[in-house]
Amino acid sequence: MASDEWVFVVHARPRPWAVYARWLGPPSVGFNSMKQWQEEIQIQVKQDWSRGPLSGALRIDTEFYRPLGKQAPKTKPKQLIYEVTHLIKRPDLDNYRKACIDALQGIVFFDDAQVCEGFMSKRYAPLHSEGYTIIRVSILEL
Repeated sequence: MASDEWVFVVHARPRPWAVYARWLGPPSVGFNSMKQWQEEIQIQVKQDWSRGPLSGALRIDTEFYRPLGKQAPKTKPKQLIYEVTHLIKRPDLDNYRKACIDALQGIVFFDDAQVCEGFMSKRYAPLHSEGYTIIRVSILEL
């Protein structure tokens, strides 16, 4: 059961985790956009986070709301069909989560190994939204 909970809303399009291997050349566009998103997470979380990194077991819930594609229909019935068929495609939910958790390390907690449980979801944001992420951090009392 959680004793304390902090909620952060990051107003930026979620980006999936990407790897950068120096020996393969310059970073990819995907890697650079992930790094920019992580920096945005850090800026927004630092504005609301007055504590140092937490120690102990944590629960982190993450909800990722990505923007509808430009090709998405504008009428509600067709939009719902689009959302259902496209939501199950890439990027993978766990890659969003990994990029997000990595961005919180050193600010909200010391090490991502402290995350012992958590809920995660990906959805489409409301029409005309750039996308956003909701992060809930709780201390676990084991």
